[in-house]
Amino acid sequence: MKATNFFKQSSDSIEQQEEMYREKKHQIEDRIVSLSQPWVRPIVRGKTNAAVEFGAKVSISMVDGYAYVECLNWNAYNEGATLMETAEKYRRDNGFYPERMRNNNTNRAVTINDND
Repeated sequence: MKATNFFKQSSDSIEQQEEMYREKKHQIEDRIVSLSQPWVRPIVRGKTNAAVEFGAKVSISMVDGYAYVECLNWNAYNEGATLMETAEKYRRDNGFYPERMRNNNTNRAVTINDND
C-alpha cells in the first residue's frame, strides 16, 4: 500500500469516527473498518457466534454442476431484493426458470413450478 493512500485512509477513518462521536451515531456510510482493505464493509448478521461479519456477499447460480457468480458486492445488500432479478436473468440465459432458489436470509428454498 502506498503511503499516500494509507495516510488518506487514516485521515478519512478519523473523520468518520469524529463525526459518529459528534453526532452520537453508531453507523456511517462507507465506514472504513480496515486501513489495508478499505473496501471491506461490516455486514450485520445477528448470529450468536458472529454478530458482524466482514467480506464480500455473493449470489451464485448452479447450472449442471457449474457455479456462476450473479452478484459480488462488498457492501451489505438484501439477497431477497435481488432474488427475482436473478430468476429473470436465469430464465433469459436458459429459457426457463430454475427449479429451486435458495435465499440464505431465510434458509428456505423457493420452488418455482412455471417451467413451461
